[in-house]
Amino acid sequence: MSNEIQRVVVEEITTSPKTYSGLNTISILNNSADVLNVSVNAGASSVELASGQTMMLQASTGFILPDVLLTSTSMKAEIIYT
Repeated sequence: MSNEIQRVVVEEITTSPKTYSGLNTISILNNSADVLNVSVNAGASSVELASGQTMMLQASTGFILPDVLLTSTSMKAEIIYT
């Protein structure tokens, strides 16, 4: 019997906008001096992360997150996702 190991990806993004789809979890660290806007549900819900702030979104077991859109005037963010 084998166990599946979940793939974890770590990346730095510098282009805006950036959309993530089909994820179970995403952690976002805003490394820019500017505000980073995080929105879901086609912009129906959004949060602004100030410089240095972090955010984590996690779907319930067996589900995936809605599309996550990241936008900034000067994008620089660290992203970890599964």
